[in-house]
Amino acid sequence: ETEPPDEEEEEKPSGGGSGGSHGMGGSARPGGGGGTGTPSIPSVTPDPPKSEKPYENELSGHWGKMEIESLLEKGIVQGTGESLNLGGEVTRAELSALLVRAMELETVVFTDEFEDVSPDDWYADDIATAFAAGIMEGSGDGRADPMRTATREQMAKMLVGVYRMACPDAPTDIAGAAEYTDGTDISGWAKEYVEAAAALGLMQGMDTGEFRPLDTVRREQAFVAVYRLMTKMKQG
Repeated sequence: ETEPPDEEEEEKPSGGGSGGSHGMGGSARPGGGGGTGTPSIPSVTPDPPKSEKPYENELSGHWGKMEIESLLEKGIVQGTGESLNLGGEVTRAELSALLVRAMELETVVFTDEFEDVSPDDWYADDIATAFAAGIMEGSGDGRADPMRTATREQMAKMLVGVYRMACPDAPTDIAGAAEYTDGTDISGWAKEYVEAAAALGLMQGMDTGEFRPLDTVRREQAFVAVYRLMTKMKQG
């Protein structure tokens, strides 16, 4: 029995709408007098019970339902308002935050390490923590580019980097396990990470045999990849 890989879903839009709205309660209904002269107590329709699983409508039938629900329960994945925005592109800030939470790193308070990050940004401390831990790198000109979308080869480097930090005694000669029809499109610096991510089962290629290293990463793909990373880290 094979789990459907996230990247094989590239041509299929994510299912779901929002996590569903809650009722606001019914209006009062006057009861009949019955001729007794005693006023009846108006009945009120109660609000429907809240779902124990947030976003369950959005995740219903989704290929990554089990993995994403697990991350939701752990507080690693968070939605954007009433939706998980599964098909949206993941930013460097969001990916950094996911990995910081997955590793349960001690928070490093942001102190103006990057000129394009403000202390008031929700991701400021996540960026500072990821940078201090070596999970992410700046662009070399004093910028973190937090709102830039992450590419698949960039995510491969971050995932493998985190795995190697968490499991320093794990074998390092795991590259070279995958060959892709678009292998020449993989940046030189990313090649070992793409191959290692495939060998570790953190990322997979498309059913066309491509890896598409420069494609942006969807939020659903990042969520499932982080779940796989956490599972692999537990195995050591």
